[in-house]
Amino acid sequence: MPAVNPARLKQEIESLAEALPDPAAFSRRVLSLAKFYADYTRRPGMATGVDDAPWVLNLPDPVRRELQRAIIHLVGDQREQVGAICTELWATGYREIQMLAASLLGRQSQDWVPAWAEERGPECMDRPALTALATEGLAGWRSANMPVYLAQVETWLQDKRSRMQVFALIALQELLDEEGDWLPAFFDILERYHWEPGGEARKVFLSLLQRAARHSRGEMAGFLLSLLNENPDKPAPYLSSLENYFPDRQVRLFRQALSG
Repeated sequence: MPAVNPARLKQEIESLAEALPDPAAFSRRVLSLAKFYADYTRRPGMATGVDDAPWVLNLPDPVRRELQRAIIHLVGDQREQVGAICTELWATGYREIQMLAASLLGRQSQDWVPAWAEERGPECMDRPALTALATEGLAGWRSANMPVYLAQVETWLQDKRSRMQVFALIALQELLDEEGDWLPAFFDILERYHWEPGGEARKVFLSLLQRAARHSRGEMAGFLLSLLNENPDKPAPYLSSLENYFPDRQVRLFRQALSG
């Protein structure tokens, strides 16, 4: 990995503009530049497992941030090209480049955004890239079309594909940080959810429940207690993993409701 010279990096990134009319060529130039600065001293399996996978370039943070900032600036006015550019960047298969695509996608609010993400989510095996797609990648469309976003997330949650479940659950979590009072909608969707995800989706679902408990303990306590009284089979398997987020008195109420 060469030393990062800010002036040289700036020139190299600015030269990417020459390839903008051709999304495939633009993507190749971006990938070539990223590979030039990749940290190849880290190898698969050295220390952090998946983080050292061959599809990860381990770009230095200054390069990654400057590349992201510049690409958003360069492509910002290319409304007719942005979808194709996102597609080509994502198709490289490299985590950092896919995250660039997600960042660029997140500046868009057009109707094609959810379909674009839905097509790629189930095939993405890299969790950080999938998370970027489900969070930052949908940010612009989510902010501009929240009612449609809510309906779409609920549709995704009904998808039988495990990877799509992971994608949808990550997208649902974003409601907890969104401006405005979207907690009622969050809990409505959660109540209608089947609560039986498998594999990785189960871990993501538990993480969602724990995050909701941290974010809105009172509302989450009321929701769980109501669900325990009405449909205890749903929350029962997760209750022991959630009790630490609530005071003892509330935990006793949970257990009383569960015991009938």
